[in-house]
Amino acid sequence: GSKVVITSVPRVMVEGFLKEYLSVGHVIGTELHTFGCYFTGFLTSSGLVVRHRALDDYFGDRKPDIGIGTSSLYDHLFISSCKVSLNLGPMF
Repeated sequence: GSKVVITSVPRVMVEGFLKEYLSVGHVIGTELHTFGCYFTGFLTSSGLVVRHRALDDYFGDRKPDIGIGTSSLYDHLFISSCKVSLNLGPMF
């Protein structure tokens, strides 16, 4: 299967590392607005990626094999939708 990472962090900040060092095939993250060749730091109209919604949009009825998160409510919503969940604790 392919490796997919869903993150609320801006995609441009993590995609290169994830693809080069972890062989991730697809990265879903928050998109930043650009002006010419520069990122403004503002979110695009799609806004902040909500991971559990992005997971449903990408996987549909299928469940991802593994979810990694913290003990926050938002991470719980995300990782509870996965076959196996890893909780890294409150202060990751």
